[in-house]
Amino acid sequence: MVAVRTTGWVPGGVLDAAQHTQELLLAAALFGLGSAVHLPSLVRTGGRVAALGLSAWVVVAGVSYGGVLLTT
Repeated sequence: MVAVRTTGWVPGGVLDAAQHTQELLLAAALFGLGSAVHLPSLVRTGGRVAALGLSAWVVVAGVSYGGVLLTT
């Protein structure tokens, strides 16, 4: 798709529609992930699991931020 996009054959209106569709589908996927979380069972798992999830989030956020800093 990158090769097709760089050829210039795809009209701008199609690209705009594809971008909006991508954002809508991403929002729907995130909503689906969030709505599948069962909070009482999450609370029962304990603090170690929550700490692991938080630390994984911090690592992913840090690596992402580092990538942004390297590319700008």
